[in-house]
Amino acid sequence: MTNVTQEQIARLETQVAFQEDTIDTLNDMLAEHQQDIAALKNQLNLVQRELKQLHAMQDSGREDTVPPPHY
Repeated sequence: MTNVTQEQIARLETQVAFQEDTIDTLNDMLAEHQQDIAALKNQLNLVQRELKQLHAMQDSGREDTVPPPHY
Protein backbone atom coordinates (compact mmCIF):
# COMPACT_ATOMS: atom_id res chain seq x y z
CA MET A 1 0.00 0.00 0.00
CA THR A 2 1.10 3.48 -0.65
CA ASN A 3 1.65 6.11 1.95
CA VAL A 4 -1.42 8.05 0.80
CA THR A 5 -3.65 4.97 1.06
CA GLN A 6 -2.40 4.21 4.55
CA GLU A 7 -3.07 7.80 5.62
CA GLN A 8 -6.58 7.65 4.18
CA ILE A 9 -7.27 4.39 6.00
CA ALA A 10 -5.96 5.83 9.26
CA ARG A 11 -8.12 8.94 8.82
CA LEU A 12 -11.19 6.81 8.12
CA GLU A 13 -10.49 4.62 11.14
CA THR A 14 -10.23 7.74 13.29
CA GLN A 15 -13.53 9.05 11.95
CA VAL A 16 -15.23 5.72 12.61
CA ALA A 17 -13.90 5.69 16.17
CA PHE A 18 -15.28 9.19 16.82
CA GLN A 19 -18.62 8.26 15.27
CA GLU A 20 -18.86 5.14 17.42
CA ASP A 21 -18.14 7.23 20.51
CA THR A 22 -20.80 9.76 19.49
CA ILE A 23 -23.35 7.00 18.89
CA ASP A 24 -22.61 5.47 22.31
CA THR A 25 -22.97 8.86 23.99
CA LEU A 26 -26.26 9.56 22.21
CA ASN A 27 -27.54 6.10 23.09
CA ASP A 28 -26.77 6.68 26.78
CA MET A 29 -28.52 10.05 26.68
CA LEU A 30 -31.55 8.54 24.96
CA ALA A 31 -31.83 5.81 27.58
CA GLU A 32 -31.61 8.42 30.34
CA HIS A 33 -34.29 10.56 28.70
CA GLN A 34 -36.57 7.55 28.33
CA GLN A 35 -36.22 6.88 32.06
CA ASP A 36 -36.97 10.53 32.83
CA ILE A 37 -40.07 10.45 30.61
CA ALA A 38 -41.31 7.26 32.29
CA ALA A 39 -40.86 8.84 35.74
CA LEU A 40 -42.68 11.99 34.63
CA LYS A 41 -45.55 9.92 33.23
CA ASN A 42 -45.86 8.12 36.57
CA GLN A 43 -45.91 11.43 38.43
CA LEU A 44 -48.52 12.84 36.05
CA ASN A 45 -50.73 9.78 36.53
CA LEU A 46 -50.45 10.16 40.30
CA VAL A 47 -51.37 13.85 40.15
CA GLN A 48 -54.34 13.08 37.89
CA ARG A 49 -55.62 10.41 40.30
CA GLU A 50 -55.24 12.74 43.26
CA LEU A 51 -56.99 15.55 41.41
CA LYS A 52 -59.91 13.27 40.55
CA GLN A 53 -60.16 12.24 44.20
CA LEU A 54 -60.17 15.87 45.30
CA HIS A 55 -62.89 16.73 42.79
CA ALA A 56 -64.96 13.77 43.95
CA MET A 57 -64.55 14.80 47.59
CA GLN A 58 -65.40 18.38 46.77
CA ASP A 59 -68.50 17.39 44.78
CA SER A 60 -69.76 15.07 47.53
CA GLY A 61 -69.07 17.72 50.18
CA ARG A 62 -71.14 20.35 48.40
CA GLU A 63 -74.28 18.26 48.46
CA ASP A 64 -74.10 17.71 52.21
CA THR A 65 -73.05 21.16 53.43
CA VAL A 66 -74.96 23.52 51.17
CA PRO A 67 -78.68 23.73 51.97
CA PRO A 68 -81.15 24.21 49.16
CA PRO A 69 -82.00 27.84 48.37
CA HIS A 70 -85.58 27.59 49.72
CA TYR A 71 -84.48 27.06 53.35
